[in-house]
Amino acid sequence: MNNQPGTHTLPNGGTRIVKANGSAVEKNKDGKVTAVTTAKGVTVRLDAHGHPATIHDGHGTTISRGPHGERRVETVRADNSRLVSTGQHRGFAEQRFTQGGREYARRTYYDHGHIYARVYQTYFYGGYPFYSYVPAFYFGPAYYGWAYGGWAVPVEYTWGWYGSPWFTPYGYYFSPYAAYPAPAFWLADYAIAESLQAGAEDTGADDTGADDSGSSRLRHEAGLVLASAHLGDQIGGASPVMNKELKDAIAKQVKIILADEKAAAATVGNLPADEDAEQVPPSLDPRFKLFIASSSLSLDSGDGTCALTAGDIVRRTADTPDANNTVAVEVASSKRDDCAMGTASRIALDDLEEMHDSFRQKIDDGLKSLSEKQGKGGIPNGPAAVVHRQPEGEATPDPAVESDLKKQQQAADATEKDAQDISPDSGSTD
Repeated sequence: MNNQPGTHTLPNGGTRIVKANGSAVEKNKDGKVTAVTTAKGVTVRLDAHGHPATIHDGHGTTISRGPHGERRVETVRADNSRLVSTGQHRGFAEQRFTQGGREYARRTYYDHGHIYARVYQTYFYGGYPFYSYVPAFYFGPAYYGWAYGGWAVPVEYTWGWYGSPWFTPYGYYFSPYAAYPAPAFWLADYAIAESLQAGAEDTGADDTGADDSGSSRLRHEAGLVLASAHLGDQIGGASPVMNKELKDAIAKQVKIILADEKAAAATVGNLPADEDAEQVPPSLDPRFKLFIASSSLSLDSGDGTCALTAGDIVRRTADTPDANNTVAVEVASSKRDDCAMGTASRIALDDLEEMHDSFRQKIDDGLKSLSEKQGKGGIPNGPAAVVHRQPEGEATPDPAVESDLKKQQQAADATEKDAQDISPDSGSTD
């Protein structure tokens, strides 16, 4: 980016006006201000309504704001570790480590007082590193085979969450299947509903009975996912935004994950035969085109910056990344005030990879829940879900994650307060 004083033309037809003190204002081709940079290096990108969508503090922290109050704060620290807040009571700390001559990343997740760790292994594609989720366990191949196949009779399963206060605003957006011909469709609804609940928590709209310690009783009750079994009452019979065709495509991707995990369960661990061979990340795997946002994320659009929030879906429209390791996407499904459906943009492979990993983890959680529901609520009996531990996917959580996330959010509060004083006319209040 050209930071020399003067007026510079941007690739989108807009302009970037840089002042002598280093502050700058970006405008789109219609002359509307889309970004402001202060002389101290703080950059604020604005959405179509002129509200701050992302803030880069110039010191490794990026704050993304969704239209419903969602906030995602990501900090890349001096040792290249990451700290990511995805809500008031959720987030993770990521540190890299070496084991057996290979590089891994440990993510310690904090979720309403619940702390757990997950492991990711480093691979390279085109010389670019990415981290792939390493499960801490696999089920037996027979259980995966049952989950992959169909049910003799479609299951009219009644989810037990009608009237949930977090879901009511999303009735227009998502409707569970009326009947499930196979476990993959049930798991797809499970994963989508989990993502939507996370989004509701980000806005503070999820009043599901959190106790004084911040631990949600409903969220961590075994097998419980929140959605509505009677959405017609909420949407007046109108078709939900997330249509059946799109959901069917997600269920198809669930079956791909099940097949991959079944194959991996039959081997020792989840490592390829040649660990040094170049691996195609799932974010570029031709079999995976759809990605469900797991937290708030900003996209650049023709009219400035817009937001994806948890539960929105993007479709990858190209298989080749550019020099900045971003790839072309379009918004396939979105909630009100988020990036409009059909919006074309580019997204970092790391962000797509995080979406895929989050989805895969939700499928594992859903498989566990499904195993506990066999023979109940119309779910047929199947093979026992025998669990086989995988030591490569196990790690000890970082006990400092809760305090680190609190400090990060306090710093983000101060940064956002300072950003409120930035003037688009002057480029800075400095």
